[in-house]
Amino acid sequence: MAATDLSTPIALDENELQRYAAIMAHQFAGRPLLVHGHHPHTRRPGDGIEFLDHRGYQPGDNLRDVDWLATLRTDKTQVRRYRHEASSDWTLCLDASASMATCGGRKWRQACRLTQALTYILLSLGHRVGLILFSDEIELYVPPR
Repeated sequence: MAATDLSTPIALDENELQRYAAIMAHQFAGRPLLVHGHHPHTRRPGDGIEFLDHRGYQPGDNLRDVDWLATLRTDKTQVRRYRHEASSDWTLCLDASASMATCGGRKWRQACRLTQALTYILLSLGHRVGLILFSDEIELYVPPR
């Protein structure tokens, strides 16, 4: 990993990333995410059966979701939110071997840009993202969060 420079930040255009995220949201819409390579998680609110948390009542909320006991405790109408069942955990793998320093480091910089873009897109879609940085062995592991 000595050939790669992890200290140099690689700036990405926020507007371009938001555009990519919108495109990917359209691609992921209605598709099951339980495929090889990532595991489901349910950390964002949505349609599901497992309780997530409470929020204040807003006009148009389903009365079946009102938690009357929580409403009595807080003196404010509380609505139950449930965990979304289409979110997932992703782990991105980034090669940090000496071969990534070829072409004046352009290969490493491009790989970092792609990893950052994928991370941004997945996080904006409500998924959890982790990272494995490897060369001959695993140099860094950041679990999905």
